[in-house]
Amino acid sequence: MSAQKILGKPKQTLFGHLEDCLTVCDELLARRGEFLHGFCTRFGWDWNEVRSLLRFAIWFHDVGKATEEWQRYIRDPEGKGKITHALVSFAVGLTALGLDPRHFTPDAKAAALLAILAHHGQLHDGAFREDANRRTVHLCLDFVREHFERFQSIESGVTRKKLGSPTLPLARAGEALDRWKEAVANLGDERLRFKVLYSLMLNLLTACDVTASDWLSAEGSPNAPQEASIKANMLKTEIGKFPFYDLTSLLTLPFVPEGKAPNELQRQVMAHDDTRLILNAGCGEGKTAAALLFAQKWMKQNRIDRVILTLPTKFTANNLFRDLTGTKKYAIPQELVGVAHGDSMVFLKQLLGEEDDANLIAQEFENTFYAKPVTISTVDHLLMSLYHGYKFADRAFFHIASSLVVFDEVHYYEGTTLKAIAEAMRVLTQLGVPHLVMTATIPSAVRQHMDELQGYGERAQPYPFHRAGATIPQREESKIPFAIIHHDTPLTTPDEPLSVKARSIIEAHAPLRQIVFVNQVERAKRVYWALKDGGVCENLICYHAGFISRDRVRKEQLIRALFKPRKERTDEDIALLEKEGFVNSDTCVLVSTQVSELSLDISADVMHSELAPVDSLAQRGGRLHRNGWRFTAPCGCERCQRDDLSGHQYVMHLYPFAGLEKNCLPYDADVLLRSWDAVGGIYSFPDVCDWVDAVYPSSDSLIHTEMAKAIRTDAVFGKQPQENFAKDPNEQGRVVIRESRYLTFEVVPIEFEECVTTDYRKHKTHHVLITQRAFWGAQEKIHLRYGKLVLLGRRGQVRVKKLPFWIVNAKYSFEIGLELAEFGISNFQ
Repeated sequence: MSAQKILGKPKQTLFGHLEDCLTVCDELLARRGEFLHGFCTRFGWDWNEVRSLLRFAIWFHDVGKATEEWQRYIRDPEGKGKITHALVSFAVGLTALGLDPRHFTPDAKAAALLAILAHHGQLHDGAFREDANRRTVHLCLDFVREHFERFQSIESGVTRKKLGSPTLPLARAGEALDRWKEAVANLGDERLRFKVLYSLMLNLLTACDVTASDWLSAEGSPNAPQEASIKANMLKTEIGKFPFYDLTSLLTLPFVPEGKAPNELQRQVMAHDDTRLILNAGCGEGKTAAALLFAQKWMKQNRIDRVILTLPTKFTANNLFRDLTGTKKYAIPQELVGVAHGDSMVFLKQLLGEEDDANLIAQEFENTFYAKPVTISTVDHLLMSLYHGYKFADRAFFHIASSLVVFDEVHYYEGTTLKAIAEAMRVLTQLGVPHLVMTATIPSAVRQHMDELQGYGERAQPYPFHRAGATIPQREESKIPFAIIHHDTPLTTPDEPLSVKARSIIEAHAPLRQIVFVNQVERAKRVYWALKDGGVCENLICYHAGFISRDRVRKEQLIRALFKPRKERTDEDIALLEKEGFVNSDTCVLVSTQVSELSLDISADVMHSELAPVDSLAQRGGRLHRNGWRFTAPCGCERCQRDDLSGHQYVMHLYPFAGLEKNCLPYDADVLLRSWDAVGGIYSFPDVCDWVDAVYPSSDSLIHTEMAKAIRTDAVFGKQPQENFAKDPNEQGRVVIRESRYLTFEVVPIEFEECVTTDYRKHKTHHVLITQRAFWGAQEKIHLRYGKLVLLGRRGQVRVKKLPFWIVNAKYSFEIGLELAEFGISNFQ
């Protein structure tokens, strides 16, 4: 077979595909060359060598397709089995670079060859060990020789030796690879540094490969294939899609309201010269803007070329996406912002009204490995990117190494998750990756352990720490946005859905915006019904974790609209309220669980809360008189200046839990009792810091043994994702990121049974979580069903799987969620 007839794609020659890949590579290097040069220099690599070997990896990554076996495979649409070309390319590359396969050196040559080997799948200890990958293949020698000559003409001095025989025994390459696996495992302190280089090569190689394939037209056939189809000038105008992004707006956006300068906190963060910082600041102090300005500073210095903001939950991530892309907030162009979590595709489809599933799938793919200049991610996803936690983790690693990583709302985490975050902080420090830890409440005991992440005593590298003053602008006085009143009776009990005292306070403030925080879903429903039956408020809404994802998005949109001043609502807000049966007035009552502590940027005039840990109370308080200065109106803040609230007092009404310790769930009774004693009658940020230290006087060391081991062993090879994943913390050798203290079950309300049965993919968006107690209590109404999952193979073949799921024969509504009270299920013991 002649060299010109060798296929790389079913409709394109191999030379055509490789030329397209190299054209994309050269455009990426033209745009990112200055940054990549500085990046490599910081790690001690010669950029010119890295650049040449990157182009080598791109030109050689598919040379393994030039075998008789692979050419028969690509031309036979009915053929069976899968044929490797990556191992063949690796073997040819070893020869081309003149390397001794018996020895391994952690340099750019090895990184380029491993990137070639991994460009179709993550490497692991068992990779390419199958007998099918150790066969003898027969190269199309004319193609390979011309392939070498073409590369030497464009990148002289890289290749050293040409193949002389068309026969290539892959067993030799496999043996060399086995030695390399062992060598990488024994790299020691050099391991992480080499992983950054390898992931850089892998990331750029795969980006060029995917982009060249995506640009290929539908023309051509195996008998009349296309040649190269991408010209350099065609890529010059590409700025808004993968992998061509323009950072200009991120370098110029103000990130603060029009006409205003950065506040004192933001100025101090911008002036910070260390690449690490723990920022301790309360709600409404401008932490997000501070993080964006911090990222902008490092971007302007070419230290980073992206920012990753991590959050505790997918719902907090969704809300930050709205804020970052909203014109009234940070106004970052939407095409530059990605969101990475388990339901990101569903969120984007609902938010954007996007009907093009192919476009959404492409966005989800890019967001998975942090390809966009700004990505909002759940913290779990970032942590799993440091080891083989999912398929594209190694591709994500380079983007993490070239980012500012922001760990936001760190006070939300505890136990295992906090230890895993500490391991990430340790890795980022070792690699010199800029990162910012943001928290409203951090116990001094926890911070002390963070200071010891990089050694003890004289060897310790304490984290720079900045605590916001939380003072009134142009004054030295602390902000006191609300008062706290301790009540002696619970908010709700088994016999009294809503206490007389709480009801009377809510009714007395009916014209204002109020939030009622209840610690358990079923109790929140009881409080909601009690308020609705009493006709307390024309705008009453219930929100908790027991809604399907589509309804949670709608709920949050409604809550945001309800808590806006009537004069500031848009036509879209008003239409949404009317559609859902609400009134366009300034009065509302939200009954919610902890789900509203972090995810909603709203401000109430009165708050009612069941007793919660002090850090949770601080978060809830962040939704009361947000940005306020004094707890008595008018206090001089924007809210009091805008509305006539003369004499009103902003108050959090705090209620004890009802009797038995089980009624305090999901919290520990001891923590609640210490919080009750610690919390005073006036809220100020300095007081909160003291309260937190009083409630949490000690902390466990921040060591996550299994995660640290996984980061070491999964530098290039190591485990497969399914070997690392664990739901059960007792599984040895598995990495647990979050431990659930309470067993929960996923159930589908019966009204959605048919859509999930027809398409199991809809289970993700149509299930709710219920407690173990609720699951067993409703057993007579819970049934097993099977959903159809249609899978399409590479060659278009269709495979159907049947997957089990639970349905619950209970009424579900957008108003309240599942109505389990009919089964006698209550969260009171």
